[in-house]
Amino acid sequence: METDRMTVDHSSSRGALAKALAPAQGKIEGARKTAQNPHLKNRYATLADVWDACRGPLSAHGLAVVQTFEPHGDKMICVVSRLIHESGEWMQSRLILPVTKADAQGFGSAITYARRYALSALVGVTADDDDGNAASGTVAKAQPAADNSDEARLAEMLAKAKTTDDLAKAEAEAARVAKAGGLTDDARVRLRALRAEAAKRMDAA
Repeated sequence: METDRMTVDHSSSRGALAKALAPAQGKIEGARKTAQNPHLKNRYATLADVWDACRGPLSAHGLAVVQTFEPHGDKMICVVSRLIHESGEWMQSRLILPVTKADAQGFGSAITYARRYALSALVGVTADDDDGNAASGTVAKAQPAADNSDEARLAEMLAKAKTTDDLAKAEAEAARVAKAGGLTDDARVRLRALRAEAAKRMDAA
């Protein structure tokens, strides 16, 4: 039986998408946690909270996300999330999750859960931990993810790279930032894709 998994696919070119996503992520703030688990009493970000955190910056840079779903066997669901740029370039994830209860409510809960986590991973939204501030009656402004500015800078270096020396400098800087803990796993995946795109561009020149 298949277990939870997430796969990623993309259009043949991603330069324009990456160029738009980097500054958009620089403006995306952490998602507020407005809901509370009635059993564990911990707070969490809802799908609406994640959308509130990213919708404006994505739209301002010509980006949109479309999420659909489809059955995957009798007790699993597959949520397809596609990040689309106005140029027509895209990046897509497929997240497969088990459904704990095979009825309308069970499938609905699994779909919402999968959409929330897939959207967060696809565009780089994090949830801000603000339980203490909320309890004391004050709410701190959510801060951008720590790696956003570094990722944007590295993405720009890769987009502008015209020689192997330029590419080597970008790789060295990426390695330095990663070693210092300035990049998330998702950021590394996106930067690797940009590096491959830059190398392909040089080979075609």
